[in-house]
Amino acid sequence: MAMRISLAELRRGKDVFTENLEPAAIGLDSGIFRARLSLEVRVLPQPQGYHFQICLRTEIRRSCDRCSILVQRELKLSEDSYAFQGESLPAGMEEYELHLIHPEQDFLDLGKDIHDALLLYQSGRFLCAEDCRGLCPECGADLNEGACACPAESRDSPFAALASMKKSRGESG
Repeated sequence: MAMRISLAELRRGKDVFTENLEPAAIGLDSGIFRARLSLEVRVLPQPQGYHFQICLRTEIRRSCDRCSILVQRELKLSEDSYAFQGESLPAGMEEYELHLIHPEQDFLDLGKDIHDALLLYQSGRFLCAEDCRGLCPECGADLNEGACACPAESRDSPFAALASMKKSRGESG
């Protein structure tokens, strides 16, 4: 991974680090992440380590999860990461929770933190617009462009068959 923080500069009091990275430098698909990652890391010293506030900007291109149209938009994310200075992690802490900075270490790489934050974002629902109407399940027409030619009853809820069963039994409600 490639967002390296110089611990010598950090120990001298530097509290903001910036970097511009190609998405591939931290293992991301450049077909989805279309622009360089613009990163700013603010460092907040803690009693036995550091709190890193990571802000990143890039462009992302994905297909809408409802209508499949290809959408490109700016992405801004914030992520927090923590590091502990010492020979071992504090009791009860795991490596995935914070970085361990050994006394002889020269750099701390936050690339995996950035990579993981972007993958988590990417795994969420992605829509071209919040009111996207999606595709007709019968004919595949883009309902954002207007109604399709399918009869209205074929577009009813998949539970419509249950309602007709209920009526045939003479049940109400």
